[in-house]
Amino acid sequence: MGAALARLEGEIGLRALFDRYPDLTPAGKPHRRPTRVLRGYDRVPVRLPPA
Repeated sequence: MGAALARLEGEIGLRALFDRYPDLTPAGKPHRRPTRVLRGYDRVPVRLPPA
């Protein structure tokens, strides 16, 4: 249940972010975590559109 809940929370959070900032663009190269225990990215730089 933990992994399924984490995926759902991630999906909801990212959807809210992209709904609020539809012009969000990458601002560099993402960096993956150096461990196999907690896979994924620890940094994903983005550029917010001007206000």
